[in-house]
Amino acid sequence: MVSGKMTVDVPRWTSAKTMPDVGQTQSSTGFVRHEVTQGDPVNAAMITGSHVTMQFREATIHHRSKGRTTCHAPHVRVQMLVVLHKMTPWCSSVFGMRPSPVAWSDPR
Repeated sequence: MVSGKMTVDVPRWTSAKTMPDVGQTQSSTGFVRHEVTQGDPVNAAMITGSHVTMQFREATIHHRSKGRTTCHAPHVRVQMLVVLHKMTPWCSSVFGMRPSPVAWSDPR
């Protein structure tokens, strides 16, 4: 029998592609982590993180996100943070967003 906390890390969402018709290159990396503590399986957690870089002719955009889903019976809680970096007037007009002052930290 396993004792203590069990953690499983899985790399995910790793890709790179070029779309010359629209002048975009995109790359991404990410992970998902599952955590379970012996004797308390209903208090499990799932942690995710990803980093996407989109390169356009006009700008380069970095999108980072991290999330945490926890279960504390009988409730499920989902927390997400999404941060966009290197915003330009073009990005603001296309996505309707402004730069975020939130600093990025790896949830691992």
